[in-house]
Amino acid sequence: MGYNFILCGTEKPDDIIDAAFSMHGGFQRLAECKADLTSESLLAAKNNLLIIDCQGYRTGEAYGDMIGTIKNVLENDQPILLYKPESFHKKMLIEADILAVCIEDPALACCLIPQRDEEGKLYIKTLEYCGIMETEAVCQRDLMRMDAEDQIAIVKSDEFRIQPGGNLTISELEPFINTIRESMHVLKKEGRIACTALENQPPADIPKTLWFKDLLILYMTCRPVGASESGFTPPTGSIVLEMGIDVSAYYDNANYSTPVQVINIVSKGHTTVTMCDNNADKRGWSLSAVEVDGSNISSSEIVSVASSPNNVSNQVQYTAGNEFSIGVEAGTEGMAASASYTISNSITKNISEWDIVQKDSNTWVFKQRVPYDGTISNFPKGAASNDGVTDLPDISKTSLYLDTNTLWRKTPASKSTLSLQYAFKILARYTWADKHDSTSYHAWSWHYSQTDYKYISVNLGRAYPTKN
Repeated sequence: MGYNFILCGTEKPDDIIDAAFSMHGGFQRLAECKADLTSESLLAAKNNLLIIDCQGYRTGEAYGDMIGTIKNVLENDQPILLYKPESFHKKMLIEADILAVCIEDPALACCLIPQRDEEGKLYIKTLEYCGIMETEAVCQRDLMRMDAEDQIAIVKSDEFRIQPGGNLTISELEPFINTIRESMHVLKKEGRIACTALENQPPADIPKTLWFKDLLILYMTCRPVGASESGFTPPTGSIVLEMGIDVSAYYDNANYSTPVQVINIVSKGHTTVTMCDNNADKRGWSLSAVEVDGSNISSSEIVSVASSPNNVSNQVQYTAGNEFSIGVEAGTEGMAASASYTISNSITKNISEWDIVQKDSNTWVFKQRVPYDGTISNFPKGAASNDGVTDLPDISKTSLYLDTNTLWRKTPASKSTLSLQYAFKILARYTWADKHDSTSYHAWSWHYSQTDYKYISVNLGRAYPTKN
């Protein structure tokens, strides 16, 4: 039994969808199987992926007709892929109480993967492929020269504004597509996908209307480039950012005179670096630094309670995590007795030869420490020598893990929706030694900087009593 891809919103899939899925199953138009889908006879097979081409639903009214189908498919443990969704396509899922959290910005693709906990409660994990970072980038180019008299100087320095472009490749989509394939494989084998992202959730006697925990995973590709020099052009690089943003909120009316909501945001991500060159003559593109800049949402109603990791320097590991207690009074949502519970999360990662700088309660810079500071934009001391281009830490050449945790408290508790801005900044470097020997060296270095922005909607009404 292969997979069945139910296509709606268009007559046939775009090439990128066809290439990614056609080898694993066939496409079927929604109109051809609507009766079976409604009667759930088709969904009983547990091998379907509903693909909605959002270009075919350009108005809220047209898309609204699909909401019932989306709910039915998810409640039957089948994943859904939204292709090229706009902001309103995702926000309507929050309004329909399908999601508690969503990325507001348009995307190339957004996949909703239903999961079940041990009690059978449904949770939705959201995967979003944002595509190639298209925001304007800055590239600085420097020439460093050392002559026979050991005089070192930056001979030339200039800066370029770059508007990235290019076509997306299937290989760049692989982390996103593979996660969908793995989920469908588990679904077909087990009949449902077990929820594995809810460690330390509230105990069973806490009504599920008083808390939520939604996981977003976004993928974006940075393609660093550099201007030509002396007949040499650095090849185009590839750095893929996979960032999980785990957002949860908990209603508390026992520990404070006024009911509050505690909002916990855990970021778990990593970058995957594909080095174009890695030898004494040229190295790059390497990862120099990553900045995760979340909204500082402190206000008259929202205060920052805790955050981690704090500044970490000259260490081989770092730990991110917070612990907090929640209390609920008897009578809330019909509870027979008062209850309290503790939420705790902690994760430890290696950070050898890199540092972490916490700029504020929700902003961190992960940066290379040796052989030079990765945030330096001009030619850094230590990037090259008579022996050529200096080797770099493994993190800079392969993969960096980024884990952060911020805790907020909202007073009073409400059904409002928060809009949080996140900025993801990637710094990359390419260094080329056009000459190096025992008496002198010439080396060029390109420093690339690019920032992408995302807005996240958080519906606090999902952590609020439904009964007076």
